[in-house]
Amino acid sequence: MMPGDVRTASDVPALLEDADGYAAVKEGFHGMFEREVFDLVICGSEPMARIARDMGWTICSVDLPEGDFKGRKAVLISDVLRDGIPEMDLIKQAESKGLSVIKLGFVLEDSSAGARKSRIFRKYPFETLLYV
Repeated sequence: MMPGDVRTASDVPALLEDADGYAAVKEGFHGMFEREVFDLVICGSEPMARIARDMGWTICSVDLPEGDFKGRKAVLISDVLRDGIPEMDLIKQAESKGLSVIKLGFVLEDSSAGARKSRIFRKYPFETLLYV
């Protein structure tokens, strides 16, 4: 499966399981973040953690004790953007520990869920590889 074959959010797991689809997503994230300077990656799911590891990025867990993130910059990657609430929860946890979240990236944005319209990420630049 390739990105052009994705029609709904439920297609994303199959995209990430397919070797060519996975490679296309990695390439998309590379392009999305190649000009960003960051220390850590916050992953919204295990498939995103796999991509981060394969890209050689350092994954952070927002469960670390207070102060472990002071002065560090991070990006957040996630598979599907719906309403943005789970991702905002991760961002709030990270920022409460001193981490600065500088950009968000998603494989797919489900426009029917309304994250863009709600402006939940108004403080954060974000990109998606696919939009449905």
